[in-house]
Amino acid sequence: MATTAQQGIAFPITVRNNLTPAGGGGSDDPMAIRAQVRFVSDNASRLEVATVTASNVAPDRAYTGNARVTAKANGTVPVTAQLYTQHGYKIGRPISVEVHVTQNGTTGWAIAVLAGIVLIASTTWRIRQVSRERATSPAPDEAPINPALTSMPATKLD
Repeated sequence: MATTAQQGIAFPITVRNNLTPAGGGGSDDPMAIRAQVRFVSDNASRLEVATVTASNVAPDRAYTGNARVTAKANGTVPVTAQLYTQHGYKIGRPISVEVHVTQNGTTGWAIAVLAGIVLIASTTWRIRQVSRERATSPAPDEAPINPALTSMPATKLD
């Protein structure tokens, strides 16, 4: 199973040449292979995986390439990988891979943007609220005097 984000993600796939070297064992050996791994998605409208080309894989060597994923929706999509020769003939058995697509990055950015909007809106609302309260309250020098709160000397009552 491969888990990927929606775009710009690839997962590794390895092609191994198990043939016995006939010559020097390098990429010019007649037993070197040129192959492609093609992917068929069970739901091509939701997920596509690009073909991986392995060229000149020497005998008893391996090639690891990245299969690029393009997804249009979240969820798990089964994909079948099949190895082909350079002339289009199938090699071996197909392999099933489940690709799980998530939008965590997009969701995280959306939450951050919404949080910023809420912060700016609530700050603006509070500033306006305080401004309105100050505009409707009397100025400090016009405030009525409450005799109970003044610091005048007390008079003795007999």
